[in-house]
Order: sequence, then C-alpha cells, then structure tokens
Amino acid sequence: MNINGRQYPRLAVNFPLEIRTEDEMVYHATVCNLSLGGIEFSCDNVTAGEVLPPGHQAFPGQPIAVRVRFSLAEPGAAAEVLDVHGEIVVSRRLSQNEYRVGLRFSGFEANGLEILERYFRDRMP
Repeated sequence: MNINGRQYPRLAVNFPLEIRTEDEMVYHATVCNLSLGGIEFSCDNVTAGEVLPPGHQAFPGQPIAVRVRFSLAEPGAAAEVLDVHGEIVVSRRLSQNEYRVGLRFSGFEANGLEILERYFRDRMP
C-alpha cells in the first residue's frame, strides 16, 4: 500500500471514456486518473443521471455494474483500446454539472490487463 492509503498508484490522465450500462445504453465521460485497480472519471449531470441510481449516489456496498472502453492514447503513439468490466463504487458532485465517479475494475477483455500493466510499467519510476 502506498502513502496515500491506496492499493495502487494513480496516474493523472485525460482520456475519453465510453460507458455501457447493463441495458446497453452508451454514455461518454473523461478518465481523470487511472490505476491498475480502477479509474476515476468525470461526467456531466445527464450522464450521471443515467449511470448512477436516483440521487446520484454510489457506495462501496452497492456497486453498479458497467462496461467501459477507453484508449491509452499518447501523442505520437498507437492507441491501445481497453474494454473493461467494472463496478461504480463511489460518486461525488463537484458542481451543478460535474460529477467524479470511481470505478473498480472487475475484468478485462482480451489482453487488456497486460496492456494496462505495460502502460504503468513504462511510466512508473
């Protein structure tokens, strides 16, 4: 565990995110930070209203299953797309039209975990 009390170190990023709910609706957001265990993403009020339960709250004891897709795109490099199963475990409202949402990874399609581990290995001291 690191000094912030987190299991995995986090990287600040700015990647587009596609969120697919259990009823196959697709919404868009932005990945703000990334770890080997999950992501934090930013979304607007409309997206929060669709992916979060009424009242815009998610709690660790009541995760919300979603699938997400995002690309580890770096300037000048080929983008590697990750398809991930996850659970929304926390949310907070930052302003009238901005929410931050924590998603814990629960599974990866294809070699997504290997891609993510390589991404971190290349960026960590």
